[in-house]
Amino acid sequence: MREIVSPLSGIRSPFGRRVDPYKVAGFRPALVADMSKDYYRNVSRQTFNNIFTTSRLGNATMTDSDGLVKWAPHNLALNSATPATQSITVVSGADYTVECTGSGSITLSGAGTGTVTEGSPVEVTASTTSLTLTVVGSVDLMWCYRSDLGGMAPVPVDARVAGSTTYVPTTSTAKYLPRRHNHVYDGSAWVDAGTLIETEARTNYQTSIGAGTGVTVSSGISGSPSGASDANRFSKDATDPRYGYISYNLTVSSSTAYTVSAYFKWDGHDMITSLEYNNITNFDVAWRVDFSATSSGISISLESNATGNVEDVGNGWYRCSATFTSGASATGVNPSSLVQLTGGDGASILIYGAQLEAGSTPSSYIPTSGSTVTRAADSPLTIAGADVPWGSAVCIQMEGDATGDSFTMLRWYADANNYITQEIGASDFTFEQAASGTVDSVTGGSITSGINVPFNIASRHGSTFINGAVDGTALTADTTPVALPDLSSTDLQITYDFMGNVKQVRVWAVDIGDTGLEAATS
Repeated sequence: MREIVSPLSGIRSPFGRRVDPYKVAGFRPALVADMSKDYYRNVSRQTFNNIFTTSRLGNATMTDSDGLVKWAPHNLALNSATPATQSITVVSGADYTVECTGSGSITLSGAGTGTVTEGSPVEVTASTTSLTLTVVGSVDLMWCYRSDLGGMAPVPVDARVAGSTTYVPTTSTAKYLPRRHNHVYDGSAWVDAGTLIETEARTNYQTSIGAGTGVTVSSGISGSPSGASDANRFSKDATDPRYGYISYNLTVSSSTAYTVSAYFKWDGHDMITSLEYNNITNFDVAWRVDFSATSSGISISLESNATGNVEDVGNGWYRCSATFTSGASATGVNPSSLVQLTGGDGASILIYGAQLEAGSTPSSYIPTSGSTVTRAADSPLTIAGADVPWGSAVCIQMEGDATGDSFTMLRWYADANNYITQEIGASDFTFEQAASGTVDSVTGGSITSGINVPFNIASRHGSTFINGAVDGTALTADTTPVALPDLSSTDLQITYDFMGNVKQVRVWAVDIGDTGLEAATS
């Protein structure tokens, strides 16, 4: 199948040679992974799966190019190319779609009913936790995927079976593909941020929403940030506007940071005066967002032990979050509500994706349906040692955005005495190498931790130097190293310990110098 490549990759220069848009300071990288353009190469043109190995043992959400939160590509049906009757575990109340090819059919029973034939998929809302797929006749391919929220994101072109944007091959286990082409809103449009990697497993403790006096709330949370429905609407009574709330049932820890988040949208003719995370049942946190009638003029006020963030996600929606550490007196308390919504007469607020999780920053949305749900962690993007270029010096560039801080973004590790790392801290970056137990490092640059904070960094490593660059500025080189660790057969792990999106990675098997580092990160 033809791959999508960089639009510049085939342009010839006036001197008769092809222009390499990934070259800097005259140096052509030996390895390129441009995830937003689906261009991958080492010795020759490759695909994402040729370059990287990664896994996640469960489903997860991402944001597609239309701004909808969707499920990453996956297939819950086992041995998809040799279909056999089977029962799969599903979430009661969630939607699932079953498809097939061939002259036969699939009969659904248990959590849903219907008959699937080629070109005629069936979507069911699961009524129990077990869906039985009975194969009848000659079925060539079979697949089942979760199709609530905004549906399932399309399978990337280079991983796609001809003729289908939804089929993911499986063997004896369900298959969950990486969250490639995850999009973020840049203030005016949805842009491809690359591959979303979250190496922390997270649990959403939010299980229900409720209403106070004068507030009507439909059951459940559904829809998507780019849409609205009655199922995610808080309506304020014109004569008695009080509050609505999101309910949690959590035994909290006095030493754990918690993040509360949700998507909110103003949807009424009067102003919503405030959205507050109140200091209910000993939680020492209060957080406020003011919406004007035009959904502008957002402000945040915080009490002690809390930080907050408002992220514009387009179409009038904002993802709001507050992170706090509970006081010692809160240990063992099950709070009935942490979010209080108050508003002017006749106004209403739309809410989507409410989430409470243990962690210092929000992660991707984890849907719940009456009970807590845990999203599995992504494994690092790993490049096999035999596929990574190596020379007398090595330079590595990485671009993306980070949510949170204190990550090891890159780890090339033979043992505790021989390695190369790139790390992000609370306010700066550290580039480190160790050879035979001797450690040398350079620290500098600047970053403010938050949500989807962009970064572009590079480092150069040799037997007599180490240096790094951040956003087009080289740091001060350390010239004390006396050896370069031999990592020629060692796997390179991108996003070793990381929460965010990776857009591009380049590796040079030569020293491109400080000038090259600056060009690579500009």
